[in-house]
Amino acid sequence: MAHVLNSVRLHQALHGYADGHRLLASSASLKPRDLKTMLVMSDASGPSAVIGEKGYLTGYPLPDSGVYAFARTWAATEMSRPGCVWTHTLLIEFADLAVLPSMNDFEAMFRRPSEKLELGPYEQQIVLNSDSSLPGLADPTEGTLRRILCALYEHPKAKIIASSEDIAADITLSIWAQQWPRLRRTFRFCTLSFGDRSSEGAIFDLQFLPPRERSLRTRFADSVDVDKQEPSDPTWLSDALLDLSQGAAGALRTFLREMGGDVTGGREAFVPLCQLYNLLAQVQENPAALDRTIELLESGFGAQTANSLRTLIIRTAIDHLDRVTDGGIVDFLIEHIDSLDADGLDKTSSQLGRLLWSRDPMLLANLLHQAAPRPFLAEKALASMLGSHLMEGFRRQPATIPTVLDLRPDLLTEPELWQIPGAWFGEALRLASDKPDRCDAVLDAVIAANRSDIASEVVRAFGGAKLLKAIASSHHVDLSSNDMSKWLAPALGDSSAFAELLSKNGPFAMRFLTVVARSTHPDFVPNDYGEDPWWTAIGHAPDEADESSKQYLSAYLFARALGYRSRNQAELLEYAFDAVYIPALKSKLLSDAWSILEPRLPNSWFSDWDNCRRMRDAVVDAFVQRELPVLAFTRITRDDSVFEELAKLTERSGRGRRFLKRALQSLRRSNPTSRRISLLKEILE
Repeated sequence: MAHVLNSVRLHQALHGYADGHRLLASSASLKPRDLKTMLVMSDASGPSAVIGEKGYLTGYPLPDSGVYAFARTWAATEMSRPGCVWTHTLLIEFADLAVLPSMNDFEAMFRRPSEKLELGPYEQQIVLNSDSSLPGLADPTEGTLRRILCALYEHPKAKIIASSEDIAADITLSIWAQQWPRLRRTFRFCTLSFGDRSSEGAIFDLQFLPPRERSLRTRFADSVDVDKQEPSDPTWLSDALLDLSQGAAGALRTFLREMGGDVTGGREAFVPLCQLYNLLAQVQENPAALDRTIELLESGFGAQTANSLRTLIIRTAIDHLDRVTDGGIVDFLIEHIDSLDADGLDKTSSQLGRLLWSRDPMLLANLLHQAAPRPFLAEKALASMLGSHLMEGFRRQPATIPTVLDLRPDLLTEPELWQIPGAWFGEALRLASDKPDRCDAVLDAVIAANRSDIASEVVRAFGGAKLLKAIASSHHVDLSSNDMSKWLAPALGDSSAFAELLSKNGPFAMRFLTVVARSTHPDFVPNDYGEDPWWTAIGHAPDEADESSKQYLSAYLFARALGYRSRNQAELLEYAFDAVYIPALKSKLLSDAWSILEPRLPNSWFSDWDNCRRMRDAVVDAFVQRELPVLAFTRITRDDSVFEELAKLTERSGRGRRFLKRALQSLRRSNPTSRRISLLKEILE
């Protein structure tokens, strides 16, 4: 059962002899130059032409009128004048010619005039119903076909001639039907030529010559004679022959029809298109064929043409991206990414971007600064990539880090990032400082990465107080490491900021406070108003330091209390005295603790080597001379015997006695059961 796919209305024309060869009837109005061309082509195909009963076929375009002329010519033997012919020409709109699945249907439309010569039917349009179920060529034609196809498409600029056979028309119509629309409408042929029908600028692609008229070949200068061609078997030919045997249902011609629309040139595009068809069919089993496909596309077609083909190759490559390893394919995809629609771009960006990143991270990063849609591709790819994958690229191309971090600020909190060497960190720190919600996590990452070498830059970006806070709270800090001084030196550059940190951002671990104390002098932190920041910090700090840290920090605070910077001198003395005095009394005070305290102690007239006596003198002088709170003095030590020594030392001066009396009165009011009441009474009697 026939499947009618196209119903096409055709114009027609009839040429014959009437006082000379001329146009006898036509249903169309054509341009003058086309009328002249048709007049020439409708005449006999050469001098002394011997035309058989079936006549011969001629096909050629009439570009001014936008139609293709397909004609059958018969010998007009009924005419008295020798050499007369009838030619019935079908005029096919270029647009209709493009969609017809088969050319064999036309043959049934040709009508040889009868002896009565009725012209009316030739002045009307006719309707062609094109049948896609017509079969292709049978195998016996393959030998002839092979030579003709090779000649036509491997010599694309030459005129091709061959010996005419009974199947010349079938061969020609099959070849013509296989072609894509643009090539169809420029293809010129004649199935029986007795002279070259070409003219300047309009060569005939394929002409068949009478097989027994060997001398006629001299009339076809610069032609390729199929009969003289050596047998060949190029790789593209098998697909072309198979397609011709399949007829209208052939897969190759479907490919040619879809891809040939924006291909410039004529027959020269046939071979590369066939090769591309074959390569694309191999991609499923062999993704490496993609590389050859792209090479062939770029060498065989101009950059501004073959967009449909280019888009198909892009889509094919995208469908196999998971198996693509060749860099040339990736380059091709990026160069022609504009060919993808929004949906294709959306589906492709992540995977293509990851391929680029794996190949060279800079290639992907640079897309962010190029014309659309490349930034979209890069942004989507970077957003979808795992941090570990990005880190691999960063290590190879650290210069990409600042650019990528604009899109992936989450990476700023990864210690692995900050371990990557390079000069990129300045921009990254500036970016991080603009994101307050990530500040603490970023600093923790920098510290975890042990980047004390960039501590100064960190302080410039975040401030010393924030860095100190991060050091205090980080689980990654080894406070005893030699690198700690590298962190603290720039972080402690602003004493006022550090004072505010101590006052408002506790609690701080004792070990941290000790490390800071070792990096500063006792008067470093200002205390112009309010509570001493050090006293605030100590009051909230958990008591979990080792003995060495406790001694040093207590000595530091003892020394601070003996200075004049703190507004909580009594409290600091009360806090620090026992922690320093008792070890000194037992000769267990560590040298570093003594070294920070000793410069603040008065010289003793009794003996400079008596460290405990110097500490007692310092405490008594501070409380009496500065009139510090008396109750604090009563709590200065837990050891009653030590307190007794302090009280006796105080009592030696008149001012000291008055101080002790105030202390006794306050103690009776605040703690009337205290044993130190009786001790003070005894000393004052």
